[in-house]
Amino acid sequence: MSPAAWSTALGRPCTRRSFALTAAATCLLASVAPANGDDMPFQFVGKNEYRNFVANWDDSHAVFMALIRTPAEYAAVFHPAPVGGNTKPFAPPPELFDEQMILVVSRVVTAPAEGEKILTVQGLETDGGTLTLRYHFAPPASQATFSVKEVLQLRIPRRDVEEVRVLEDDVPVGKLRPGLGAWSIPSVPGR
Repeated sequence: MSPAAWSTALGRPCTRRSFALTAAATCLLASVAPANGDDMPFQFVGKNEYRNFVANWDDSHAVFMALIRTPAEYAAVFHPAPVGGNTKPFAPPPELFDEQMILVVSRVVTAPAEGEKILTVQGLETDGGTLTLRYHFAPPASQATFSVKEVLQLRIPRRDVEEVRVLEDDVPVGKLRPGLGAWSIPSVPGR
């Protein structure tokens, strides 16, 4: 919608600046939670928010997934990546886990082109003690000769979760049962 159309819709003048702020706020709100009524609110954890990487996992599983509820679980999944001059933290503050959890899905893929979307959330729904994540996987079109770990991280409100179902393009790829100790698939080495 153009600034002129916003002016008509709002019944008052709309400057380019206020239009840009409104558009940015709308995009931000759209990225915080999906539109469906049963969906659980979430926030994306940025790729460069922390200086770390997902630890290697058993490659018999194409998809790694985890529901991280504690700093210890976070440290088991993400390893620090010290880089000279970078002052970002290696992990979220421990207090984050008092109020939130982090749902992680990762895949090893051919290095994507800059800005290429590989993992896209389609919905995060809750039904009692069950959480269901639906996402789309778009294999990179890049012809790169090396692989990277593509990671999707969602901060979600802390709650009791009996089961987490993960669906890639509507096909089940895993089921976590954190209450029974199965908070990651595959299991994190050394836990």
